Amino acid sequence: MKQYGLFDNTIACDRLAKCLDPLLRLNEVMNWELFRVQLQSIRKNETIGRPPFDVIMMFKAMILRSLYSILT
Repeated sequence: MKQYGLFDNTIACDRLAKCLDPLLRLNEVMNWELFRVQLQSIRKNETIGRPPFDVIMMFKAMILRSLYSILT
């Protein structure tokens, strides 16, 4: 197994950008903040325990799950 170097992740991201990665393109054209108010209204306000993940990040995860047909 190859050990990862300091800049391996940066190089991989640059290669993806050159190949017109659809996820990077989606992030450029979509204004995700438009959904924040609606998503926050759905989430329950819990005051105990660990702070929840950002609603936009969770929404993006749900979109990716749908696009790539990932079942849980």
